[in-house]
Amino acid sequence: MQYKQFTLDPFQVQALQAIDQGKSVVVSAPTGAGKTLIAEYLIEKFLNEDKRIIYTAPIKALSNQKYRDFRENYGLKVGILTGDVVINEFAPVLIMTTEIFRNMLFNDMEALDGVAYVIFDEIHYINDLERGVIWEESIIFAPPGMRFLALSATIPNADCFGEWISRIKDTPVEVVKHHVRPVPLRQMVFDDKNGLLPLEEYRKSLMHQNPVRNKGDFRQHPFSFYSQLIGMLRDRDLLPALFFIFSREATYNFAWETYRHFSFTTQEEREEIDRVFTDVIGDPSLLSVDSIKRIRSLVLEGIGVHNAGLLPILKEAVEVLFSRKLLKMLFVTETFALGVNMPAKTVIFHSLEKFDGLTFRYLMSREFFQMAGRAGRRGIDQFGISISIIPKNLDEKEFIRITDEKLEQLESQFKLSYNTILNLIKKYDENEIARIVGKSFLQFQTSYELGKKEQLMRSLSQSVAKPAASPHEGCGDWSNARRYLKAKSKVDFLRKYMRDLEKRVKRLRNRKQRRKKYLELEWAQGEFEKFNTELTAVPCQACDIRRDCFSVYKQARKSTNALAQLEHEIHATRIVDQLEIFHRKSKLLSHLGYLSQGRLTSRGVTGSLVYGYELVITELLYEGIFDIAHESLINMILGAVIYDNSRRTNLPRYRHDSPDTRNILKNAKRIAHKIRSAEQEFMGEKTSPLFNTEIIPLVEMWCDKRNFSDLTAAFPLEEGDIIRLFRAIIDLLRQLMRVSREHKALSEKFRRCIDLLDRDIVSLSYYLKDDGLQPADSRVTLNASPG
Repeated sequence: MQYKQFTLDPFQVQALQAIDQGKSVVVSAPTGAGKTLIAEYLIEKFLNEDKRIIYTAPIKALSNQKYRDFRENYGLKVGILTGDVVINEFAPVLIMTTEIFRNMLFNDMEALDGVAYVIFDEIHYINDLERGVIWEESIIFAPPGMRFLALSATIPNADCFGEWISRIKDTPVEVVKHHVRPVPLRQMVFDDKNGLLPLEEYRKSLMHQNPVRNKGDFRQHPFSFYSQLIGMLRDRDLLPALFFIFSREATYNFAWETYRHFSFTTQEEREEIDRVFTDVIGDPSLLSVDSIKRIRSLVLEGIGVHNAGLLPILKEAVEVLFSRKLLKMLFVTETFALGVNMPAKTVIFHSLEKFDGLTFRYLMSREFFQMAGRAGRRGIDQFGISISIIPKNLDEKEFIRITDEKLEQLESQFKLSYNTILNLIKKYDENEIARIVGKSFLQFQTSYELGKKEQLMRSLSQSVAKPAASPHEGCGDWSNARRYLKAKSKVDFLRKYMRDLEKRVKRLRNRKQRRKKYLELEWAQGEFEKFNTELTAVPCQACDIRRDCFSVYKQARKSTNALAQLEHEIHATRIVDQLEIFHRKSKLLSHLGYLSQGRLTSRGVTGSLVYGYELVITELLYEGIFDIAHESLINMILGAVIYDNSRRTNLPRYRHDSPDTRNILKNAKRIAHKIRSAEQEFMGEKTSPLFNTEIIPLVEMWCDKRNFSDLTAAFPLEEGDIIRLFRAIIDLLRQLMRVSREHKALSEKFRRCIDLLDRDIVSLSYYLKDDGLQPADSRVTLNASPG
C-alpha cells in the first residue's frame, strides 16, 4: 500500500485499515518507525469528511512543533490551543496539550462538537508519576462516540491497554504492534581499559564472572577519558552524537571541556551556524546576554547543550542547528528524548543511574531505549550506535536488565485530584460516580493481572490435586523419593565439605588450629556416615528407574511450590479502592466548605474550574487575599504557591518592610498550612503545595521592571527555570481571569498582573516571531500546562 509516496509497512497498513473501519487504534512501535504517518492519514481522511480532529501532546514544545509541521501541510485548517497560545481555536485540526483537552471535557464540552478522533501522541506518558492521570481521565471522560489514535514507543502490555479502552468505552480497539526498528541499533560499552566493546562481548564476560571493569568512578574521571571516546567517534565517522547526562550542570561542564579540546566545524559551517543562530534569536539586543553569548561560542565549534534550564530561545536555536546537521556533539538531559524527532548517528550514556526527585536509581529499560532510540537516522545511517559508559560499581543484574529489550509494562498512575472529585459531583449522581471511578486503568490493570494469576492457580491446583503417580509399582507415595533426595543432598554437601577441610588441614602449620580443624573433620565424617547409611537404606538406592521417578517427583514439587507462591501473591494483591479515596477526599472537601449535603457550594464550583493548586487558589480568592493585595504582591503570592524547591536551591529568606505586605503574606501562608493540616487529618498525607516565600524577591524584582540579567545575577536559578516559573504564574492568572470574569474589577486586576510579568524575554513574542502564533488571551484559561 502506498501513501504520500511511501510504501507502508504492514503495521501501518493494519492501523490505516482499522481507522477506515471506525475503530480506536493503539500503535506500539519503536521511535522513528513511522507512527506520525498514521496520524497524517487519519487527519486527511476526516478533513475530507468535514470532521474535526484533536492532536494532543505531553509538552507545549511538542505541540508547537506539530502545529508548525501540520500547518505546512494543511494551512488554515490547523489551530493550536495551549496555556500560552491560541490560534484558530475552532479549526478542524486542533493541536493542544493533553491537560487542555482534559479540562475541556469538564468545562468546555461544546468546543469539542464534531470531533471524530483524538490523537494521543506519546501515550506511554500515562506512566508518568505526576501527570499520567491526565491521560487516563482524558480517555475515561471523553464522549462515547469519540475515537482514539494512541501512539506510543514500544510497550509490552499494549493488549491490556487496548482492552481497557475497549471495555470502558464499549468500542472496538485495534492494537497494532511493531517491534522492528527502522534503523538497527548496535549496543556498545566503553571503559578506559578496553575502549569500545560490543555489548554481547561485555555481557559474555559478565556471565563468565570476569567482567570488564574500569578503575575509577566516572563522575570523578578526568576529561581525558571522555576526550578519548569523543576523538574515537570523530575519527570513525560516528558523529553527530547525543551525549545523555542526567545533570544540567554536567551538560555545561562537558560541553566546555569538549570546546577546549575539539572543533568540529569548517569555516563555511561556522558562517552558516552564525547566520542561523542570529536568525533564530531574532532580537539583536539578546545577543549580548551572557548565556546566549556562551552558547553561541559553543555552537560555532559544532558543540551544543540542551536542558530545561536553558532559555527557550536558546533551546530552539540548538534544535534548529542540530536538525540542520550543523552540531556534531550535543550534551543533553533526558527531556531531549521526548517527542522532538531529532535523531543522531550515536547516542552515549554518561551513566545508567539518575536522580528521580526522591533518590538515585537505575534507569528503567523503557527509559533507556527511549533515549537509545535516537541513534540512527532513517535513510542516512545503516545502523545506530548506543554506547553505555560502565562505572566501577556497576550492578551487573541491573545492567543486564536495562540493556535487555524486555521493556517494563505501562503502569497506571491514576489518582483522584480534588478538581476531578468536584467535577464528578457537579456532573454525576452517586451511582454514576461509582461506575466512573471504577473505570481507571489502575483498577482494570489490577483486575486483569489478578484474573491471569487466578486462572493459572486453577490450572496448577488441578495438577497438584491429581499428582502424577510414582513410576515404581512398589511405591504408594513419594515418601521414599523425598527421603532419598534429602539424604543425597546432605551426602553430596558433606563430601565436598570434607575435601575442603582436608586441604585446609594440610596447609595449616599452627598445632592448635590444626587440632581444631581435625575435630571439625571428625564431626563431618560422622555426619557423612550417618546420612550415607540412611541413603543406602532407602529402596531408591537399588532402583533402576529412580532417575525417571525423581524427574516426575521434582516436577510435581515445582508445581506445588508455584501454587503456594501464586496463592501468596493473590492474597497480597488488593484492588485499590478508588471509591474509598473518593469518599475520604469528599469528607475533606466538606470540612473545608466545598461541599454541603453532597452538593457543590460556591467554593466548590470555583474549585472545579481551577486545575492545579485548586484548593489554595480557591481559598485565597474566598478569603479576599487577591482583593486587598496589589498586582505585584498577587504575583509574588502565586509564585510562592507554584515554586517547587525540589532542586534544594539555597535562596535568601524574604523579609518585607511593609506591615501590610507582611500581614497579607502571613495570611496566605496560613491558608496553605490550613489545607495541608486538613489533608494530614483526613488523608494521612500532605499533597497540596507549600508556600515557598524564598522565591518572592525574584518575582518582585521582575514586577519592578528590573532587567532579566539582574535576576540571574541575584539568584542561583537557571534562566529556563525562571522563565518557566513566570509563565506558570501567567497561566494561573489566566485561570483566575476566567473564574472571576463576573467580577470585572478583579478580572481586570489579574490582567494587569499578567502585564507585569509578560514582558521582554519572558514574553512569547520573543519566541513566536513570524510563525503566526500569538500569545493566548483570556478566552482560554483552562490550565497551567507544562512547558
